[in-house]
Amino acid sequence: VPAGVEETMTQYLSALYMRPEVFAKYSVSVLPYGEGEFHSDENFKLVAYPNAHIREFYPELQNTDAVLSSYTIMIETLGRKCLYSSDLASFEEIDHLVDGADTIFVEGAHFSPSELIRFAQEHKLEQVFVHHILATWEEEFARLARELAQANVKLTFDGFEVEL
Repeated sequence: VPAGVEETMTQYLSALYMRPEVFAKYSVSVLPYGEGEFHSDENFKLVAYPNAHIREFYPELQNTDAVLSSYTIMIETLGRKCLYSSDLASFEEIDHLVDGADTIFVEGAHFSPSELIRFAQEHKLEQVFVHHILATWEEEFARLARELAQANVKLTFDGFEVEL
C-alpha cells in the first residue's frame, strides 16, 4: 500500500473479514511502498508508477493530511511483464507503460467499457483483465467483451486468479 496507510489498510481489511487466515492459500502482508522499484529478487521485480487519479478527482484533499497516492505496479517475472493499475485519471497515465506488457489489470470504474476496449485494441494487448467495475457498467462490459473477443478483455472478481 502507499506509504503512510499501512495501519489503516490493515484495519480496513480486518473490518471486511479479509484477515490473513482467510487467505490461507497465500501469505498476505501489508507493506508500504512509494514511487520506483520496491522489490526485486530472483523470482520477480515490482516497480510503482504514480497515478493522478486522487489528485484529479479529489482536489479538495490537496491541502489536507490525506494520503494522495495511487499507483500502477509493473510486475516482471519469467521474462514477462504484467501491469496492475489502481484508479487512473486517464489512460494517458499508463500509455508509456503498456508497451512491452503481456498482461494488464486495469480499473473499470472511471472509463466506459468501449473506451477500455478501444485502449486494449490500440495497444494490441495480449490480455486485459478489468477490475473495480461499477455495477452500472457490468452488463455493458460483458456485452462488449463478447462482441469484441479479439480485444482479449476479461472481467475479474474477488478471488480471481490468473497464471502469468
